Amino acid sequence: MLLKLLILLPLTGLTAFAADLSPTTGFIYPKINNGEDVAAEPAYRFQRQVLEGVAGARTAVSRYQDMEGKEVVFESVEYVGGDLKRYVFKQRQINQEASFEVRGTKGLFTLKKQVKGKGEKIETASRDLEPEVVVIDQLIDKMREKWASLMKGDDYEFRFVVVFNKDVYGFEVFKDKEIDYGGKPAVVFKMKPSSFFISMFVRPLYLTFERDGERRILEVDGRMPIKHFSDDGSGDYSDIEAILRFKYR
Repeated sequence: MLLKLLILLPLTGLTAFAADLSPTTGFIYPKINNGEDVAAEPAYRFQRQVLEGVAGARTAVSRYQDMEGKEVVFESVEYVGGDLKRYVFKQRQINQEASFEVRGTKGLFTLKKQVKGKGEKIETASRDLEPEVVVIDQLIDKMREKWASLMKGDDYEFRFVVVFNKDVYGFEVFKDKEIDYGGKPAVVFKMKPSSFFISMFVRPLYLTFERDGERRILEVDGRMPIKHFSDDGSGDYSDIEAILRFKYR
């Protein structure tokens, strides 16, 4: 299970927050040379837009595409009255789909995947909803709400929904350092598992924000939900470490 968690931390939804109706774009630059360098050109593009519905309903839609425009990852998060209702994540490269739905005091997971020689397999699970259960699309809003506390050095602890594992895990975010980013002051936050043991297997994510003004997120450094063919000749997909840089109008 711990090794599974290494590949089950989708980063979609990190570009904006639920109240923002404007689309946000980003470009993904894979890490190369064993993570020592970053590719000069992007390999994927990202877009997120929040669509306004009726009676306070909103849906955040995120898409990853390769540079030819082929969609490789799709995500949607449904909110009603500002509260999370349903989260769907589709990994098109490996033909898997997972969802998390809030029903009363329960969180319901569904995982659909293709099993070689057997077709589609559906797995389900149910978990009691705990305080501060968060999907990735909500995280930026949560961090802005707790900005003053985070800037003082306090941790923000939450229960992170990992849909492909049909479970939630303890995570924490805290201030790592302040930097100059393109001539403007910025803050880097570190996100990692709360469990020391799990943190030995799961690499942290680094999220860079504007320090002042709108405190927009500028980039995310870590594992992406996109796959690429392994270099070992097996024909299997593996995960990529990359930097997702956002572009604002």
